[in-house]
Amino acid sequence: MNATKMLSAVIVAAALLGGLVFAWWGWQNLDPSLLLFGSQLC
Repeated sequence: MNATKMLSAVIVAAALLGGLVFAWWGWQNLDPSLLLFGSQLC
């Protein structure tokens, strides 16, 4: 396994983990403005 593939795998894993943490935090702190921001983002 070369460095580029390993680096991209680490980035993907970090992005997934970050997304899960952000989703959990957002669920704990449900805020209409946050939901509005999320709907604008999509």
